[in-house]
Amino acid sequence: MDVAASLAAKGAKQPPLYYAVAHGWSQVLGTTLEALRALSATLSVRLIGAFGILAHALFRTRQVTLVAMALMAVSPIFVRYAQESRAYTLWLVFAVTACIFYLRAARDGRRWDWCGMALALAAAFWTHLLTIPLILGFARHLLLAQRGRAHLRGFLAATVTSLLLFSP
Repeated sequence: MDVAASLAAKGAKQPPLYYAVAHGWSQVLGTTLEALRALSATLSVRLIGAFGILAHALFRTRQVTLVAMALMAVSPIFVRYAQESRAYTLWLVFAVTACIFYLRAARDGRRWDWCGMALALAAAFWTHLLTIPLILGFARHLLLAQRGRAHLRGFLAATVTSLLLFSP
């Protein structure tokens, strides 16, 4: 049965992106427990890299970046999520990617970064609804940083775009 049809028939309570990705993954590697857990393990490796990029964007030193990546890799909750076949790891990849684009956009105000943030937020929304507090955190930071109207317009455009991409 098709993943979308199955989710529609059962009245899905979670956004479907993870299930679509897991379905495609299982078509290639099979439906064994190890194959499904390999998806989360693969995503967790991507997440460590994204977390390193975020740490570098925040602190701009190699040592802090490496320590942040090492702490992420050995964090008990992270290790647990890397072993489970759940949507949290995929959501974290998109959430950290949105953070990276937001930080770049808040510093430089480039349209490309606002677009990247909008796409990452839309993908995060399609993975888990915990994305709403992330947007609120971005808004709070932008207001406290007093960046100006251009940044506010870019943020609002990116947020509205991500919500429009999420709407069915």
